[in-house]
Amino acid sequence: MYAFNLYLGAFVITNLLFSAKISSALPSFTRVRATKTGTFQLFMLTHVAISYATLALVMVTTGNIFLNQDLRFNIPAWMGYIIRSPLPIIPILYFLPYSQRRKFGIVAMISLPSILIGARGTVVSFVASYALLLTINLINNRRNRETIKKSVFRSKKFLKIFGGSFLAFFVTIASGFYIRRYNSQVWSSAGDMAREYFQSESIFVFIILPFYLAFKETTGLANQIINNNLALTSNIFFSDFYTLLPGSHDAAGKIFGDEVGRIGGGGLTPGIVGGLFLDYKYYGVLGMIILAAALSRSYAATIKHPKYAAVYAILIFQFIHLFHRGFPKPEYVTFTIIALFYTAFFLRKNHA
Repeated sequence: MYAFNLYLGAFVITNLLFSAKISSALPSFTRVRATKTGTFQLFMLTHVAISYATLALVMVTTGNIFLNQDLRFNIPAWMGYIIRSPLPIIPILYFLPYSQRRKFGIVAMISLPSILIGARGTVVSFVASYALLLTINLINNRRNRETIKKSVFRSKKFLKIFGGSFLAFFVTIASGFYIRRYNSQVWSSAGDMAREYFQSESIFVFIILPFYLAFKETTGLANQIINNNLALTSNIFFSDFYTLLPGSHDAAGKIFGDEVGRIGGGGLTPGIVGGLFLDYKYYGVLGMIILAAALSRSYAATIKHPKYAAVYAILIFQFIHLFHRGFPKPEYVTFTIIALFYTAFFLRKNHA
């Protein structure tokens, strides 16, 4: 608990210090608009077509990953990045002058390749970033009215946004969790786990089971790392970046799993506290300070330049993903670069 409080306290205090001089106003989207929508559509469709072509190649060479989730660990890292690369377009769509129905169809088209290779959590993070932009705009609209009869968080529109996002989050995560365990020769069935951990097979247990086991892994591994002062023969925190280099390089989660023991082909996720502590011990607190400073400064930049709000929303949820995973991925950087590209070329602030 001392280590957790130290790490998380450093993150919170740094955020408070940097946020003290930042305006409390939310970024206003009223003057942000899309330009060159025809060119945007051409770029987007080309980008998505490349993703689908890479997905087809993976399906032919690797197999049906959606029905056999363990096969996703056989996908070359660079191919996985290409398949997931259109996802940053999702929050950018918020600023496009398309109907909500059309946007929904584009989101589904963009998300499908990533879902089919088991990148469910990544898809959810981008849908959530879109929902965050909707929520910010809803709050701003309420604040601009002379009277606010009820909290924005109790409004029908917010409840629809929250409910729809939560449903998409649950269905995407839970479906992969249960498909992975269906007739698996490696993983315990959902029923066996419900009886083991909850001594119950009620519907409520099956709703929370995927999330319970994910968080149980993260906190349990971090606990073992800190209490046992676990250290590997070499630092692995940035090992995922080496997977892009020529030759064979294992991801950090896989290296960690090989050292401490694991079942199946996936890597282990000790969370950001466990991942930093594993390599840097208490010096890892500096990593939390750097992350907090980066997020705070990004928010300050978004207040001044609202057209970059989609990039900031992506950073928020990539940080949440990193917080749970524990080891940074190259696509945290590539996702940000792609979002910056689409924002810089196709969005502008209207001063008229």
